[in-house]
Amino acid sequence: MTQSQTFRNGITIDIDETDKTEYKRVSSLGHINPSLEFYLANYGNTFTKALIVGAGCGVATGILESDGVETVNIEPNTDRYAILDANYNAADNYNKACSDQNGTGTMYFFEDNKSGGILDMVFGDTSQAVDIITVDSLNLTDIDLMIVYANGKEYDVLRGAETTLSNNLGTKVIIDWKPDQITNLNTTVSYLEDNFDSIKIIHWEDDDSITFKTIGVDNTTEHLKAVMTATLLLE
Repeated sequence: MTQSQTFRNGITIDIDETDKTEYKRVSSLGHINPSLEFYLANYGNTFTKALIVGAGCGVATGILESDGVETVNIEPNTDRYAILDANYNAADNYNKACSDQNGTGTMYFFEDNKSGGILDMVFGDTSQAVDIITVDSLNLTDIDLMIVYANGKEYDVLRGAETTLSNNLGTKVIIDWKPDQITNLNTTVSYLEDNFDSIKIIHWEDDDSITFKTIGVDNTTEHLKAVMTATLLLE
C-alpha cells in the first residue's frame, strides 16, 4: 500500500505504508535521513546529473529532480521499485541490485522493513531473486554526484564503479555508513582512505542546515569505525 507524504524538505511523494521504519519516521518527523535529505536540499542545485543506488521510493530522486538534476535510479526491491517508477517514470530507472560483478543474487529482508534489504545475506522473513549489475556496466557520462545506500554493501558497489568515477573526475560520492553491517570494516575504511582525498561526515543541524566533520581533521578513523550510523561525503 502506498501513502502520499509531504517531507520537511518540501517534496511530496508516495511511499510504502507497510515499511514501518520509513513510514513512522516520515509521518512523525517529516524525514527519513535528514543528513542526506537536507544536504541535497541545500546543495542539489550545484549538480547536473546524479546516480542513486538504493533509490528506494525516490526521496533523494525527488529532491534532486526538483532542482532540475537528471537522475539515474537503481532499486533492487520489486515493490519499492514500482513506487519509485510511479513517482518518477520519466527518470532512468533500473530494477536491479549493484555490486562489484554482474550476475544474479538474492535480496533478503523483512516484509515490514523492505528498506532494510541486504544482498546475499540470509536474514528476515522474505527474499527476492535479483539481477546484479555494476555501476560501470551502465557506461554513465557527465555524472557529478553518486549516492549509494546498500545496507553495508557500499564497498562492493564502489568497487564496481571505479571506472565510472575515473571517467567522471570530481564526482562527489555520498554513502550510507553503518559499521555494524560492514563485514570487512578495516578493509572498507582503508579503501575509502586510498581512493578519496576527503572523507566527511554530513551532520544535520536542528535548523535544517548542514555542517561537516572531516575524518583526519575533526575526527579520526577510529571514530568512523565506532559511530552507530552516519552519512559520508567522499571527494
